[in-house]
Amino acid sequence: MLKSRCVSTQTGQAHPKDLLCGSATCPGGYFCGKVNENPNYGVTNYDTIFYSFLTTFQCVTLEGWSDIMVLMEQVYLPIIIYLFFVPLVFIGAFFLLNLTLAVINSSFTETHKRHQAQEQDDKAAGKEVPQDEEEKMEKRLQDIDELSITQFITARIYAKKMIEFLRMRQKIKQIERERIEMLKARSS
Repeated sequence: MLKSRCVSTQTGQAHPKDLLCGSATCPGGYFCGKVNENPNYGVTNYDTIFYSFLTTFQCVTLEGWSDIMVLMEQVYLPIIIYLFFVPLVFIGAFFLLNLTLAVINSSFTETHKRHQAQEQDDKAAGKEVPQDEEEKMEKRLQDIDELSITQFITARIYAKKMIEFLRMRQKIKQIERERIEMLKARSS
C-alpha cells in the first residue's frame, strides 16, 4: 500500500526525499511509480496481515500513529484516512486499552481475594499465619531449601572472585600512578 513513490522520469531512481505519492502529486520530472520498499525500514505497511496488526497496534498504543496517518494521507484520499484513524485512535486507544487494563486489574483483585481467603482458612484450621513482615520473613527463612543454599554458595564464590578482581585493578592503578610519577620526575 505504501510502496508508491515519486520516481525520476530520466533515471528511474526514487526521489531523494523518498516522497510518497498517490493523492499527493510528484514534483516536475517525476512520476508516481511503485518501489519495493515500505516506510520505516519496511515495518509500516498493510501488505500482510501480520504487518497490518503491527501497524494497527502501533496506532492503538498512540506510538507514532500521526506519522503513519500522514504517510497514508500522501497515498490515499485524506477523508478516507480520517475516517479510519480518528475512530481507531478514540475507540482503540481510549476504550479498548482501558478495557484491557480493567480486565488485568479485575484478575489481580480476584487473586488477592483468593489469597486473603486462603489466609483466613489457614487461621481457621489452626495454622500460624504471620501477621507482620518480620514474621513473614522468619517463616520464609524456616522454609529455606537446598536450592537457596546452593545459590548462596555460588554467590559467595563469585563475590570472592569480584573482590580479587577489584584488588587486582587497584594494584594496576597503583603501578600506573607510580609510572606516571617516575616519568614526571625524569622529565623535570
